[in-house]
Amino acid sequence: MEKLTVVGIIALAILIGMLFIPSVNIYKKVEYDESRLGYGWGTHWMYERGMRDGYLYGVNEKGDLYFVYRGKYEMFVDAPGYMGHEFCNYYLSDSVIYMGDWRGRMYYADPWSGRIIWTLELSRLHIYFNSSHNPDTFYHYHILYGNRSGYFYILFNNTIYHIYRDVKILDELHNDFKGAFIATYPWNGGLILKFNKVSSPSIYDIYYFKDNRILWNLSLRSRMHISYSDVPDIYIEDGLICHFGDSKITVYKDCRKFRELEVPGKIINMEKMGDEFYVFSYSGTKNLWLLYDGNFTFLKKIVLFDLKNIGVKKWDIRNQRASIYENNTGYTVFLYTAPDLCNEQLPYVPL
Repeated sequence: MEKLTVVGIIALAILIGMLFIPSVNIYKKVEYDESRLGYGWGTHWMYERGMRDGYLYGVNEKGDLYFVYRGKYEMFVDAPGYMGHEFCNYYLSDSVIYMGDWRGRMYYADPWSGRIIWTLELSRLHIYFNSSHNPDTFYHYHILYGNRSGYFYILFNNTIYHIYRDVKILDELHNDFKGAFIATYPWNGGLILKFNKVSSPSIYDIYYFKDNRILWNLSLRSRMHISYSDVPDIYIEDGLICHFGDSKITVYKDCRKFRELEVPGKIINMEKMGDEFYVFSYSGTKNLWLLYDGNFTFLKKIVLFDLKNIGVKKWDIRNQRASIYENNTGYTVFLYTAPDLCNEQLPYVPL
């Protein structure tokens, strides 16, 4: 009986531990040092259902491709010649990688194998782009989108060019955007473009480009523009534009207000994966993970951690970021801090 009692006590202790010990663990903390210098110009998460883990891939300052698998950096493929890090341009997706330098040299590659599909000299069209006609400079163009067949879009001198890989201009559209280009999002055969208004840095202009014309334009104000150019409080995915502030999310569809909702806590980030939206917020000192379906119906709330457990009583949420990735076991959430470079007095806590 005594032996059975001891076994029962152990089993009860294990059960209590399973119920009350949080299931969120630090799997690995990666320190960024000089050996990583140059990585991070662009990264993209690759995962397909059935794939074992997935991995991050991206480009470094030389234009070489690399990937990170289980925390280990590996070189994918060397760029076809030194690309340089000034005015590097790239477009990363699950099916293709486009990489270009300020001289107009471009290549695109298969992200699964790293094999270079094609290389081209965009500078062959220099006479159309630069009034100086100087073949040695090709400044300030942006790769907006490209596919495996070699059809791609670039933005140069406020003009969107549709080009084929033999450097043939198919279409072009000039528009006075009056802002700094930030990002592009392919949607329904068109492109959603995000610009930061130069005259008013807190204003972001969003355009939908399709069939060689601008179909609509939307202007939104950001409260996070001080520290970040690609602000997280204007989130764009699958044609939806989500604008959040404090506890409120306003969703726009086809430039019209589609949905408004209030969430617990102050929002720091949101992300769409599959048919669901993941919203990260702070309520008091607690970090919350909120789950919504594709119609923004609330499904679940999870408390990830409490800041008071690590001695933080007050926090500026502008400095906090969250990202989520999927693998074969479920989801991995990364919480990290980004100090405000304009105010060094704000607290900085690595999580």
